[in-house]
Amino acid sequence: MAVFAYDEEWENLLDFFDICLDFIDAGRKEKGVLVHCFAGESRSASMVIAYLMRTEKLSCQDALASLKQSAHARPNLGFLKQLDLFERMNFKVDRSSPIYKHFRLKTLGNLYSKDKRFDKLKLRADPRMSNEGSGSTYQCKKCNNVLLFQKQVIVHTPGEADLEFDDMFKNMMGEVHYKNPGDQKKCTSVFVEPLSWMNEEEDPLVWWGECRICQEESAIKNLESPCSCNGSLKYAHRKCVQRWCNEKGNTICEICHQPYQAGYTSPPPPPQSDETTIDIGGGWTISGLDLDDPNLLAIAEAERQILELEYDDYTEPDTTLAAFFRISALILMTLLLRYALTIPDYADGEEEDPSSILSLFLLRAATFLLPCYIMASAINILHQRRQRQEAEALATRFALVLSSRQPRDMVNYLSMEP
Repeated sequence: MAVFAYDEEWENLLDFFDICLDFIDAGRKEKGVLVHCFAGESRSASMVIAYLMRTEKLSCQDALASLKQSAHARPNLGFLKQLDLFERMNFKVDRSSPIYKHFRLKTLGNLYSKDKRFDKLKLRADPRMSNEGSGSTYQCKKCNNVLLFQKQVIVHTPGEADLEFDDMFKNMMGEVHYKNPGDQKKCTSVFVEPLSWMNEEEDPLVWWGECRICQEESAIKNLESPCSCNGSLKYAHRKCVQRWCNEKGNTICEICHQPYQAGYTSPPPPPQSDETTIDIGGGWTISGLDLDDPNLLAIAEAERQILELEYDDYTEPDTTLAAFFRISALILMTLLLRYALTIPDYADGEEEDPSSILSLFLLRAATFLLPCYIMASAINILHQRRQRQEAEALATRFALVLSSRQPRDMVNYLSMEP
């Protein structure tokens, strides 16, 4: 009989005790039995110590001292701890004992921390496929799948994790444990035996998932994990991810900032226009046009004149209001003139009427200002008429230039040269 086991502290030798001790017991009834390992000091010595403990009901220390009287025995520290557990379980491997469950959980945790995987032969069966009987169960709140049975829960006291598990395993579990049980009055964790659905290589426990883009539930086989996101953001429909890539123009996840897996594509960037190039490194210039061309200068001047006339027309006051004030001024001047003609001629010594003096002053002022106003209005009318004539001439010339030019393809480039 051969047992494959490393001489390491993390090696699980306890699970081989029953079969090896039964083999030794059966061999001693017929002939002698040779128990050996590579050095004959640790693994084989641990198995003989366990046999002495079970047959003679000795403690671990007494069995080790008895073996040292006839052989050189030096089990490693991990094997000595397993022998102590064997003694606490009354010299048998009781797989229903909390002591064994704690040991098994720690052992599998050490294996997972090294290889990032579980040996499926060392995992408990899936509760959904198990025939272990009825009882209290733990179910998923979302899909109502049975996660585990109550008897698969490992009873523990908050704070004992520092004694039962090493730092590497605690970091892997992602739990915060307390050295003093009084630091945490209420336990927030549940220790369970490793189950088959915990192994990523087995079929997943959850058969339905939600697309993180369209929020629709679908079977896991119809969903994909396009990137490194986990949790509720892990799954998505392929068509949804591809549509999102087409909209944003790349295949980079905006959550984990990692590229999507192979098979997703993004549309090519829009082509750059060859007709317009802009360089902001210097002064603005326009190439492709002769700025000294008389035709272009005539066109620019005509456009400027037309815009000025439109602006002048826009800024002119309302003609109706201006005509009203002109008529009012003429009526006032007429009344003043009529009143002045009817002013009596006062004799010497008679007191003159102040209103008559004021009316005479206004009349004389009006006789001076009225001709000036008429002259200014005439000059303004002549100036506007001349501007319109010049604009009409330029517009006619502009039309002739456009009709005389030959059609040709010309590409203008706008750039900034240093």
